[in-house]
Amino acid sequence: MDNNYYGGKKRKRNVGADIDEKTGHGWHSQPYHRYFEDFAETEVTDENGRVKIIRTYSGEWYLAHETRSGLLKKKILITILWLIASGLFALATTRETVANASWYVTVFVFAGIILLIWNLISIIEYFIAGKAMTISKFKRTVLGFRRSSQGAVIALVGSALATLAALIFTNSIRSDTWLSFGCFIASAALMFFSNYVERGIVYEKDPSREVISEDAVYIE
Repeated sequence: MDNNYYGGKKRKRNVGADIDEKTGHGWHSQPYHRYFEDFAETEVTDENGRVKIIRTYSGEWYLAHETRSGLLKKKILITILWLIASGLFALATTRETVANASWYVTVFVFAGIILLIWNLISIIEYFIAGKAMTISKFKRTVLGFRRSSQGAVIALVGSALATLAALIFTNSIRSDTWLSFGCFIASAALMFFSNYVERGIVYEKDPSREVISEDAVYIE
């Protein structure tokens, strides 16, 4: 099913959904559907005649099969690993070497920066999330963390190999260049271990038990 489509009765325009006059179906933006995936929306009118939307989660909850203290410890460990890995990455990229001035090293470094930032955003939201997560939050935190950390490992290993290539092509044997190479490798190893720690957490699915109104519209 298209991400921009959901089934349901014809909606009023003043609740934020565009209406197809032929089908009577409404749709929101893709970010809206991603954020409110598996929510049911019901329109209610208050005493002033204003229409409001009441959202109730109707999908499966993702529950971490960990004690609260155990889950918190793993989240703290993941955060510490990110801080150390990012520190090593910064140390590697700030060395004034021929390798760091090479375009092929810069490409991998730029990708590493983007992926580490994405990873940090996932960690922050994951850290403040509870044990039970909606499918949208699970995708943004757990899946977002896994994808960004895997991507970061590839970018960091690529940075290390590009640095090694620069050593060979430029015949520039400097201690700073070897330091950058070692920091890239160490940073990649830490990100790999961080991904390994998170993947050790088992998630169970628990269906929502909320009572949904019959005239509710489901976001898919």
